[in-house]
Amino acid sequence: MLIILNGLVLMIITLIKTVFRLISMIIKINRNKDFVRLYKKGRTQGSRHFVVFFAKNGGKAASKPSRLGISTGKKCGNAVQRSRIRRIVRAAWRNAAKSSLIPKGYDVIFSAKQGAASLKSTDVQRFLETRVIPSMTKLEAKAAVKNT
Repeated sequence: MLIILNGLVLMIITLIKTVFRLISMIIKINRNKDFVRLYKKGRTQGSRHFVVFFAKNGGKAASKPSRLGISTGKKCGNAVQRSRIRRIVRAAWRNAAKSSLIPKGYDVIFSAKQGAASLKSTDVQRFLETRVIPSMTKLEAKAAVKNT
């Protein structure tokens, strides 16, 4: 009886860990055609260190999760610095997603500029919360007014 209970408890703990991992998982934009679509037709929001492209990800966008793409060119620095930029952006995105700040149904690309490696994830998160997310919600509000 005790062995069965221990096995059941382990299964429940594993299930809970899996659910939390899925919740904090970042859905990435991987296909080139998605990047090209955002570069051509997406809205932009810029700063000294990033240009952010965003647009609805099609269909019933409200039900789809938002996806993240990160572009770091060689002008950003060597491989270590480019990887650091990607880690910083992912951490800021994850923190904003945990706070339920990011609206659903958007594709977002962070294109890094030179000097972005010196930032901290809190700086990127502040930029995301003060400039990018308000622009996304304005776009959403315009679409709602247009549809009515």
